[in-house]
Amino acid sequence: MLLELDGLRVGLDRLAGHGADALRADLELVLSAILTKLSRRTSDTSEHELPRRIAAGYPARLFVRKAEELARRLADVAAPLSASPPALVEEGDARALRGVAPDSVHLAVTSPPYPGVYDYLAHHEARLRWLRLRSASFEQDEIGARRHLDPLGPEAGRARWREELGGVLVALARVLRSGAPLVLLLADSVVAGAPVYAVDVVKAAASGARFAVRAVASQPRPHFHRPTARAFQRRPRHEHAILLIRA
Repeated sequence: MLLELDGLRVGLDRLAGHGADALRADLELVLSAILTKLSRRTSDTSEHELPRRIAAGYPARLFVRKAEELARRLADVAAPLSASPPALVEEGDARALRGVAPDSVHLAVTSPPYPGVYDYLAHHEARLRWLRLRSASFEQDEIGARRHLDPLGPEAGRARWREELGGVLVALARVLRSGAPLVLLLADSVVAGAPVYAVDVVKAAASGARFAVRAVASQPRPHFHRPTARAFQRRPRHEHAILLIRA
């Protein structure tokens, strides 16, 4: 399996000619999509591993099938996209939003990482390696990461998360126009075994970032992590859509 993956990687590196960079980017997306399926991990968001028996040739066949599927999907949306305004994608720190002009955004909709739930760096370890992406800034700048919050304990962990989220809100306040809405999708989480209620944290962080919380829509969500399930025995866990308005 590793030899087949290595062969795919070498093939992508050897692409040449007009449009090779764009084609390589599309096919690296396909390679990224199949890595977890070929690993022992049960899913992207799980740390559990299971033994797998993978037949010779399967990685290559899966790559071809996913590439054909991507080509069909791109063809389906080609006409609508060509008639739509161009999209701009920027990679960077959400607490800085470099490249976004002040007072230029009419609406922001985002779902920040839920605090203490995942370590996205660990989830994407294989992708970072096979796609040859550097991880130093990911390691340093990831917000809400369990590896950063849990060792601090409940109080300090919650305080760090509030500071991280506050940094995002301050940056959004700079780029949003006056009166523009911001919608956050966040769920209650657990840090160091203690519950973190998202709406409480957002309200505390919003007060220092020129935002006012105008509405909250919430739905109950079960907590599947057994060791920390007791954290929500007294006050159930919810997922929230939170509307804020820039003052």
